[in-house]
Amino acid sequence: MPYTPTPHAETTCRQLMQNCSICNMKSKPVRPGLEKRALVVRLRKIKGQVEAIQRMVESDADTPDVLMQVVSARQALKSFSEEVIASHLKECIGGTTSQAEGRSEIRALLEVLKRYAS
Repeated sequence: MPYTPTPHAETTCRQLMQNCSICNMKSKPVRPGLEKRALVVRLRKIKGQVEAIQRMVESDADTPDVLMQVVSARQALKSFSEEVIASHLKECIGGTTSQAEGRSEIRALLEVLKRYAS
């Protein structure tokens, strides 16, 4: 089954663009070249892990071996996510100009983290 993002409440993100702080970011995050490169390299490694799992399934590898690779890929993706979250906290929330803006950014991040955790 393909991934379908969960819409906010009963409407879609596009309908909420004017009011949704998650979708209506002030600007795109601009990551320094080395940081972006490191994230892309990590994603390529994760992609390789997932492709290896696919090959294992296609070749009828032992279930424990497949599951160990799944655990490894999940941990790599979790580590990647933690890096993105830490970067966001440092750059976006740390760079707010007022307490109200900071609280708004934190609320938006908490909403995303609730989905991430479930």
